[in-house]
Amino acid sequence: MGDEKRSAVVMAATTDAPSVTEQEAASALQARQHLRRHFGYLPIPIAFFLVFCGMALTHVPINKMYPAETGLYSALVTTGTDAITTATTMKYGNIGSQSDVFSWLTDTFIPTTFVTTDYNGKNLTNAEFFRRIQLFHSILGAVEFQTTSANLVACTGSGPLQTIYPHCHDVGDVVTEYFYLDAGTTATEAAALVAAKQASGSWLSLATTKLDMTLATYDGELKIMNIVTYALSFGLGGSIHLESDIVAVPTDPYDGAGPIVLDVVVGLFFLGTLFAEVRRGRQRRLRDLVGFWHVIEWASLVAILVFYVLWAILCSYIYDGDFTILLTAVGASGASFNHGTNATSARANLTQLTGRIKLMGQVMTSVRVVAMVVMLLLVTRILSAMRFHPNLNVLTSTLARSLSLFGPFFVVYAVCVAGFVSAGHILFGARLRAFSTIGYAIVTVINLSFGQFDFASIADINYYVALFYYWSTLIVLFLVLFNLMLAIVLKSYDQVTETTAANRSVLAEMTVVARHAFGADKMAALHAKLMTTKAAWSAKELAADLGISEARALRAIRDVKTLAQVQRAPENLQPVDDRDSSVARLEAKIDRLEEAMTQLLVQLQATKPVEVDV
Repeated sequence: MGDEKRSAVVMAATTDAPSVTEQEAASALQARQHLRRHFGYLPIPIAFFLVFCGMALTHVPINKMYPAETGLYSALVTTGTDAITTATTMKYGNIGSQSDVFSWLTDTFIPTTFVTTDYNGKNLTNAEFFRRIQLFHSILGAVEFQTTSANLVACTGSGPLQTIYPHCHDVGDVVTEYFYLDAGTTATEAAALVAAKQASGSWLSLATTKLDMTLATYDGELKIMNIVTYALSFGLGGSIHLESDIVAVPTDPYDGAGPIVLDVVVGLFFLGTLFAEVRRGRQRRLRDLVGFWHVIEWASLVAILVFYVLWAILCSYIYDGDFTILLTAVGASGASFNHGTNATSARANLTQLTGRIKLMGQVMTSVRVVAMVVMLLLVTRILSAMRFHPNLNVLTSTLARSLSLFGPFFVVYAVCVAGFVSAGHILFGARLRAFSTIGYAIVTVINLSFGQFDFASIADINYYVALFYYWSTLIVLFLVLFNLMLAIVLKSYDQVTETTAANRSVLAEMTVVARHAFGADKMAALHAKLMTTKAAWSAKELAADLGISEARALRAIRDVKTLAQVQRAPENLQPVDDRDSSVARLEAKIDRLEEAMTQLLVQLQATKPVEVDV
């Protein structure tokens, strides 16, 4: 046996220490450059998301809006009792007839709104606390009541039915009437005014189709304005539909330097992202720019732009000089809204003020919705930045593989849901609000399929029909279809984990990249040595040649081994065909089998006796 062959056999027999090859070093160098770029970029979308969240929570101060809205809601909406007796007060949610409206106004709403005594029943001596709800929310102007009444017309029936019921109400021909309770009114005076309306019998009558109540308040402790609205709709069949809403609006969103600084930082991130996308658009073809992830990038930029447009509109209303004039005219004039020479102008000012605050509340709601959309898009951008690593890309890869199977599944699911929705609407829609419309029925069926439904509500209508409907819906939508959907997701997840390098570690790769970025770089020198000399180096040889300790050499080899396992993630997220995924899984298994056989062969060679020429 020749010297070269003998030395190779001896090396295989005597080497148990780790070694590195030229191919591994070359792969590690390429992978390190790849990981440096992605690990370095990953903090940028994360920081963008955090900065935008901080800015949004500064402009939309939930920590102030929550106590303001909750305090008003507990005082004006939930006050009262569910038990109806002579010693209890009517609750807004329990109003079931027009007579209940007067009971609620007299016993609950007026004592809560027009407060002149403390909790001990003693008169308030400080006039500053008058006109305040719960001594915090100052009433702006007055409480506005708007009633809408329909005119009588002849019914369209014929024969004896028209004789039995000759006159009907035309809801398309209505008359509107306004009534006000001034902020300075005492509870006794307000109750007397409501009692007079009740005695007239015409304020709320058979012709009344709707009662709208509007109340604007200001909390100086929190610097929050609130618009409280009630809407009582009287149906032609005698039913009453109750709605209430409270919207809070900050009166001075830029009361310090913090909001402006956050706006500037968000603007810098916005411009940086816009510049990067424009440059990428110039470098790539149009076909590459219509992918899912590029659409997400542009959608996030557009959503941020829409957010700031709405925010600018809201700020223009808040800091408008006319709004200040209206606040002064309504809140500080003390004019009566029902009587006197200034009543007409006071009503006009109050109508403009409440209309302005309602509009501000609608814009604020739009700002919050758009902020939510932006946050979701920014989170999706973070997921996009994580696609370079298979362990970070588990969610998006699983969803991508599930898309090809979800298409037919959703068709079947939609057909089944449509069947149960229409059946529930026909069976229970006449008695239950949850099924009274198709929209309500869809929500109810979805909730029912997840167990969020009270069976007793439909059992009272027809027990056996309700029992069949309830369990058939649960079995089909939950036990069968929902578990099928879960099986599709789990199958896709198994496919992702099978084709993904299971021996890769995010922490290990990040540590290697960070250590090479801030410490001594021996990988390039190692690669140069391997290209010019022999094919493999042990740790001892590497330490002697590069002038480092053997421990550092071992660490360098481990770094090379770690980075050599890196495989680049695909740029575009596309649904994977089952046949392609099967082939990919088979190829991955073959690769793992070849790797195991190679390691086994090396171990066998290491235990083989050394051959010596005689």
